[in-house]
Amino acid sequence: AWMYSEGKPVVHLVDISPTSEVQKPDSGVVHHVAFVSRGFDGMKQRLTSKGMKFDSRQVPGGDLWQIFVHDPNGVMIELNYEAAQEQG
Repeated sequence: AWMYSEGKPVVHLVDISPTSEVQKPDSGVVHHVAFVSRGFDGMKQRLTSKGMKFDSRQVPGGDLWQIFVHDPNGVMIELNYEAAQEQG
């Protein structure tokens, strides 16, 4: 299910159907939360200055830059940056 604000998707909830597969150790009730963000370089600097481990990448095609970091409860936070906005 998607929730929208001004025609843009802002929250996406995914239902995980019951399965016979064993639950992965890194998979809990909430796997990750994603946000549209601005200030890619600044966020990387901030996380580095706080000593926080993170992964950053460009989605193939180069339109989207992402940062992945875990919160204190182990939930993955996905920060998405539009490359065009970041490059000015």
